[in-house]
Amino acid sequence: MDGYAVRGEETFGASDYTPLPFRLIGEAMPGRPFAGLLHSGDAVRIMTGAPLPQGADAVVMAEVAREIEGPGGREVAVTEAVPPGRHVGQIGEDIEAGQRLLSPGRVLRPRTWGPWRPWASRRSR
Repeated sequence: MDGYAVRGEETFGASDYTPLPFRLIGEAMPGRPFAGLLHSGDAVRIMTGAPLPQGADAVVMAEVAREIEGPGGREVAVTEAVPPGRHVGQIGEDIEAGQRLLSPGRVLRPRTWGPWRPWASRRSR
């Protein structure tokens, strides 16, 4: 989910009439995670597939937030509360242990290999 990684509890009370500001401290991309620690009042721009930054526990959808220029620099105005865990994928939720990912004999080409890399091992069966 594209949006902003935050501490979910800190968004409680956010609405269209009372947007809550968060300090924008960086971004997390697939393959290029945010290296810092998210503190109280911080937000990190995050794209689908990126790991959740340390200190964050929820993602505010981009559609309910807007970037603004605040007194201390770039901020994100959040207009919808998100509870902890919202819009956060869990390790293992998409594939079950022992589940077959590909049919035997399937030829992998560069464009089809990408989505399977997280499950690959040196000894794939």
